[in-house]
Amino acid sequence: MLVAFLVTGLVAPGFLVDRSQRTLAGTGAPATTGSSAPDSAEPQASGATSAAPDDGGAGLALIEAFLRKVSSGDTQDQDAAAGMACPSYRSRVEAFAVFGSGETYSYDPAQATRSGPGVSLPITGKLNGLPYTGVVTATTEAGKRCVTVQDTH
Repeated sequence: MLVAFLVTGLVAPGFLVDRSQRTLAGTGAPATTGSSAPDSAEPQASGATSAAPDDGGAGLALIEAFLRKVSSGDTQDQDAAAGMACPSYRSRVEAFAVFGSGETYSYDPAQATRSGPGVSLPITGKLNGLPYTGVVTATTEAGKRCVTVQDTH
């Protein structure tokens, strides 16, 4: 059985990879994930573990709704995305909404991480026309359900 597993791994190395990676394109139909209900999560701590959020997917849905708004390229959506910012990250999220507007962002929902009730998702794409990697986090700050954006490159 181990030999069969190893042979399959060499012949079809991606057979164990989850095929749920999603891409949000500014020009195509956005990825759908169900509800866009916001999350009431706390910021992710450094000891987060990789796991699907157990908050009913609300944190992930908030992140995806934010990315759909940024990716649409529409000025009203861009403003709405900027309005989803946590107060302490307002300028960073507003800049992301402006410079990332209409760009394509890829992510794998299986890579969402939790620490306590916080939900974070690594993303890749372009920002101001340049390659970008970052993490979008759904959280609650000052009683508001909101998102933060952090560069990771």
